[in-house]
Amino acid sequence: MSKTEHLRLVLAGTEDVPPAVGCWYHFPPELQEPAAAAEAHLRHLDTYDLDFLKVMNEFGYPRHTLGSAGVIQSLDDLRKLEDLPGDAEPFDRQLELIRRLAEQLDGEVPMTTTIFSAWITLRNLTAPHKKKHGPPTVGVRDDPRDALLTRMLHEDWAAMAAAVDTIGRSLANFARACIEAGADGIYLATRDDWVDTPANREAFAAHRARSAEEDAKEAADGPTAGAEAGGPADAERPAAAESPDPYDELVALTDNTIFWAAEDGWFNVVHLCGTPRRFGRHLSEPVVHVVHWADRITGPTIGEALPLLESTRDLGRSRPPAIAAGVNNLETLPNGTPQAVAGEVRDALAAMGERPLIVAPGCTYDPERVPEENIRAMVAAVRA
Repeated sequence: MSKTEHLRLVLAGTEDVPPAVGCWYHFPPELQEPAAAAEAHLRHLDTYDLDFLKVMNEFGYPRHTLGSAGVIQSLDDLRKLEDLPGDAEPFDRQLELIRRLAEQLDGEVPMTTTIFSAWITLRNLTAPHKKKHGPPTVGVRDDPRDALLTRMLHEDWAAMAAAVDTIGRSLANFARACIEAGADGIYLATRDDWVDTPANREAFAAHRARSAEEDAKEAADGPTAGAEAGGPADAERPAAAESPDPYDELVALTDNTIFWAAEDGWFNVVHLCGTPRRFGRHLSEPVVHVVHWADRITGPTIGEALPLLESTRDLGRSRPPAIAAGVNNLETLPNGTPQAVAGEVRDALAAMGERPLIVAPGCTYDPERVPEENIRAMVAAVRA
């Protein structure tokens, strides 16, 4: 049985199927261009005998519409954003990487390719592009990028919402192109704890109050042609009264748009980075096949997550999304013994019961800190 056939059985929830295992890290700048990156991914796959590839995406988002500085620092900069095709530069370099990998893997090993959510992308655009990355931090810290986005939300919520939508449509075009290039799915990295903050909730409350005042004035003045006609955004976005969460109002719709653009994929993963504010936000979407999060660090535990996933059957899913979790990427992998890593794997498998699991660290790991024997111990515990 090929690794693709194996993972399909895992995603189908087939009982008594061996677990799958995967892990990933950010490659250094000298291994990020398509040819070198393809070799690095394949070497990582072969070194540890992994069951799938999570394709890293170090190229970032197109910045050519933002002018020579290439960053967003004001509302005027937001308005420079445009709808972009899925093969715009540097999207095209990720597509080249996917095509190189698809040619080498020949359908035998599945791969899901990284896309960052529209909010994470917007946040990244407020600073110059970084080529060196490490594991993410947990919790919300003081960061000038977050402060800038919060200030602009207070200044013009509608402009920020329009910018997120524009980025989301462009990322949807990119997601579609990734599947066409040979990816089996997308790995959408989301982070709602960067959006659903007290300061952003204040901005949202002020926005809702202004909207209510405008609606009351329109009602007093009588309907206008625009109000009668409505628009696509009105039809698609939940009403403010039903959406007290800034993430739902600003970002969730674009996440779904990106996933549905990848509906021809069968290995679409939602990654809940950071500390998830609402774990089940995306899980009712049938085009989301796997949920991945840092169960050991932020929770919920696998045992706590299972009933939440089962409840998606009540929302129309024929089967719940699969789980990718089990190993602590920030503590046990870098600092623990091989025996401790293996213990986490066995504990995760026991929590799953008869359901198959994709054993994975909670996010990227730092290869300069994680001993190779700990990665090998993780894989060996899965194969045992």
